[in-house]
Amino acid sequence: MRADVDIERLQRLEEGPGPFLSLTLETRADSERAPQRIATRWRDLRRQKASQQIPEKALLLLDDVVDGAHRQGRGLVAVTSGEDLIYRRHLPDAIGDDLRAGSLPHLLPFFDWLQHHPAYAVVVVDRTGGEIHVVGSWGEEETIEIEGEHDEIRKVNAGGWSQRRFQNRAEDSWEQNAEEVAERLTQIMRGEALKLAVILGDVRARSFLREHAPSDIGASLFELDVDPHYRDDLENVRGEIEVAVAGLIARKVDSTLERFLEERGQEDLAADGLETTLAAFRMAQVETLLVRSSGLEEPAWFSSSDMSQGATRRETLEESGITDLAQASTDEVLVRLALGTGAAVCVIPELGEDHGPAGGVGAILRYRSEGSVPA
Repeated sequence: MRADVDIERLQRLEEGPGPFLSLTLETRADSERAPQRIATRWRDLRRQKASQQIPEKALLLLDDVVDGAHRQGRGLVAVTSGEDLIYRRHLPDAIGDDLRAGSLPHLLPFFDWLQHHPAYAVVVVDRTGGEIHVVGSWGEEETIEIEGEHDEIRKVNAGGWSQRRFQNRAEDSWEQNAEEVAERLTQIMRGEALKLAVILGDVRARSFLREHAPSDIGASLFELDVDPHYRDDLENVRGEIEVAVAGLIARKVDSTLERFLEERGQEDLAADGLETTLAAFRMAQVETLLVRSSGLEEPAWFSSSDMSQGATRRETLEESGITDLAQASTDEVLVRLALGTGAAVCVIPELGEDHGPAGGVGAILRYRSEGSVPA
């Protein structure tokens, strides 16, 4: 399943009534005693929230979700609203333990996890074509084979790259076949909203593929040099691929920060700090929200019906005629605003103001209207 499909589900979740109870839990089963340890950590979280008057029905729902979760994945995200379980996702990699009750879902840890687990492509090219392995955020894999010699594209049964070995093919026109792979890769990356691709295989075929990839795709490609002997079975180089993907993710975050700093320095398409970012959201200007991974627990106000309206002061929204107001932690309000306005979320590390936004919150803007965002 594509990560952006889940974003649509999270948008609908934010539109629903609260209060919400949000759980993230590591469910990695790395020993025989893992189920007991998971249950103990869950009981500890449960006990810590005993004074918050959380409905027992909501806790019982999460009891059922946690029970056996170690058989479903290494991490768990679950949200209840009232007496209903409204969201559950088992993750292929771990996520930190947290339980929050409030008037909005607590989603920043999940967005941080999604940022570090993007869907991506692994492309292996040779003289006669190549194979494109699409690895989803949730761990599922699909392989698409491009046979340039026969001018044919056929989908190979899913099942993971460890089960796929590459067949010897007759030599064909390297460049023509690499162009065909580039065209198919472009279709997949744009259609599936993939931001990253790792390329390995024949050096000359990789070069041709780069030449024929559009600029937006070429900027998201990373070439990986591996021994041809190991390249025949991708399971042998899974570790190297994962390191390459981690590097690409870090580069994406760095480039977002660099763009923010450049726009801020030019006093152009940047909102710096919480107040200016909230003001930009109210004007639907935000293209990308930057927010520190540790979050912001101080309260902020939001409109229950308008997912673009938030402020630190109640009066700011009341002056605009908004009366259906509620409070939540600032990071929860910011994520709601991003979901409500279609803005991307970039979770950033703790940085000084010379290297990141003031107070750990900022935005890259879609447009700037003179006087709309205070300097």
